[in-house]
Amino acid sequence: MIEVIHSTEGRIRYKSKAIKSDSRKANVLKAKLWQLPGVEDVIINRTSGCIVVHYSSDLISAGEISTFLENELHTPCLARRITPVNLPEPHTAGRANFNSSTLSAQFAASAGRVIMGVLFEEGVRFSMKRLFGVG
Repeated sequence: MIEVIHSTEGRIRYKSKAIKSDSRKANVLKAKLWQLPGVEDVIINRTSGCIVVHYSSDLISAGEISTFLENELHTPCLARRITPVNLPEPHTAGRANFNSSTLSAQFAASAGRVIMGVLFEEGVRFSMKRLFGVG
């Protein structure tokens, strides 16, 4: 399983046990992530099992990165909290097809909406705490 630990626009952090136990897999994954258009930096910490990806949100979405990791690690990607929110579909114009099926594409779109929902929820919580001391 791979889990989204934290996400902001242009940066997403995952945690996966798969890279902790296999240095070859971690190195191959890093090289493949670097090949994705829009990926600007990849940091893998095998000790903690963390994968940090810095990316250009104009070229690739967090959902597309999550789908790519799912396909490479052969495991589902989960977000810590699921908050439904209506957002536009992820940016895909001019993007390479990673041979993902329609189901994977739908999951990528859903993952992007989940990530944005979590970010929105955290922003509201932060604002309420700063403005009213409620949290």
